[in-house]
Amino acid sequence: MRQRSAALLLLALVASFALASVGANASRSPVPDIVGVQTGAFSAIVRWRVEEPGRVVIELGPDERYGIWSPTAVVREAQTGKTTLNGLEPATTYRYRVLARWRNGMRAEARGSFRTDPWPGEVAASAAPTAADKSSTPDSPFVLPPKLPPGVTPTPPAPGALPPGTPRVESSAPLRINGAAVFPRMVWRQCPTYYPTSIAAGINLFLGVSCDDEQEQLTRLAGRAMSTVDAATPGIGGPGLVGWHLPDEADVSVGDPEKLPAPKENGKVTFLTLTDHFSAGAAPGPYGRDIYPGFFAKADIIGFDT
Repeated sequence: MRQRSAALLLLALVASFALASVGANASRSPVPDIVGVQTGAFSAIVRWRVEEPGRVVIELGPDERYGIWSPTAVVREAQTGKTTLNGLEPATTYRYRVLARWRNGMRAEARGSFRTDPWPGEVAASAAPTAADKSSTPDSPFVLPPKLPPGVTPTPPAPGALPPGTPRVESSAPLRINGAAVFPRMVWRQCPTYYPTSIAAGINLFLGVSCDDEQEQLTRLAGRAMSTVDAATPGIGGPGLVGWHLPDEADVSVGDPEKLPAPKENGKVTFLTLTDHFSAGAAPGPYGRDIYPGFFAKADIIGFDT
């Protein structure tokens, strides 16, 4: 009797162990594998592998707070896939994680890091709109108020509306370097002494130089960031040069757009910074508002101070 009871107890223990193993395996979530990363200056391709159907997405950022999401890939079977990450900064370290959500609702992740390539040795800049940049958004901020007869006071537009007759901006485009969209973070005529500090803070475009000459600007930066030189001094070349800048706040300091230089060269763009006197919400500048279409026509990329 005791032998029979012992045998039954042993069978019960074996069955319990087997059931526990099955339960553990059922609750264990497979983990995506990172196969490799191919980097460029402005993008990266992350290759991954999953063994079950599900959805895969990559989250990345400069640290483990991440915050930037890739499009989601739907996986219907075990496979090796890839995700292209665009809009990255050159010479920047990114941390990322490959997140997978399986059909049973469970999630798993694999983490890694990569560093993008340095700024290209040869850069070609453009700001011409493409078909994808076309926009007819009615509330674009880059518009001119309509011209009114002398003595007529403009009526403030309703919130979100523009006065009748306001010219529309039919298209706009980002700054592109070698075809990749780049958001310029600029400083105006900085001394080369401060270049390392500015680059570490995220500055990627230096509009001219003070305390030195423009050729020295290009030499000291050595392609670690973009540069422009004064539009009145064409013919200068060097690593990272993307074009020219016009005089600061030329609508006040110059007044006549025809007095501005107009250098042109393939792969180069012109920057211009104005005051906000063109806006319907600001008082007219010393030369009125009729001057602004001429100024806008002189540059590829326009900014304004408030």
